[in-house]
Amino acid sequence: MSQLFHLGERMDDHASLKADLAELTSQLHEEKDKVLAKEKDIKALKLKVRNQDEAGTLAAAENVSLREQLE
Repeated sequence: MSQLFHLGERMDDHASLKADLAELTSQLHEEKDKVLAKEKDIKALKLKVRNQDEAGTLAAAENVSLREQLE
């Protein structure tokens, strides 16, 4: 009888550990999705900054050209 009781306890522990593992796996996937979303946002912002830098460079070149034409 004692062996059956201990076997039942071990099975309960196994089920509990399996549920804990499933919960942690779910949390891991959620965190991974958040990280990927943030990385995507960062890439988009870097592209935006690069485009603004290029626009600034073009505007500066145009400004120089216009000043030369006025002289």
